[in-house]
Amino acid sequence: MWWWCGLIGILVESRSLRRLLERTILTNTNTRAGSRNYSLNPFPALTVLMTGISMGNHHQDTAYSTNIHYMWGFLLASAACCRFVTYLPLYRNMLTDVQPSRPPSELLGTFLLIAGSLLFVTSNSGTLLWLRRNNVDTMFLMNVCVALTSITLCYVATLQIIKAWAERREANKQEERRQQNMEQQQ
Repeated sequence: MWWWCGLIGILVESRSLRRLLERTILTNTNTRAGSRNYSLNPFPALTVLMTGISMGNHHQDTAYSTNIHYMWGFLLASAACCRFVTYLPLYRNMLTDVQPSRPPSELLGTFLLIAGSLLFVTSNSGTLLWLRRNNVDTMFLMNVCVALTSITLCYVATLQIIKAWAERREANKQEERRQQNMEQQQ
């Protein structure tokens, strides 16, 4: 599944293949399609969706393990659905702004994908055995993963804020230097 969906995704992303197909369409219809600077490639989301469904439903030895696999499979599948929801307005209305848009479905999808990935990491047999021996409830584990996801996203947001502050500070310093050089030349 991963190999073939990946190959289809690469073919969809290929600019030369897109130009070849557009050339065929344009010679047959004499219409010019609008060009997009972004991709509406559904195959990565489809791959994550199918992985989430299959991982959430495959056989496990214990009910505890089945419950954890179901939760992270559900989170992955939900993240893929959020990506599909993002495609709808992008397909209907071509973006005109050069700034990236931040639809809520992408933010929610990011959160779900990170939380599902953290649950996936905890679903190995050694960790599950330790969790069961210590009577850790699956919902407690889910809450811990949600908290770690929130901490991770706060950390990333903090780094982005620091980066933006540093870039603005450096731009202001360069502007001051440029003005000083202009004053000295006069």
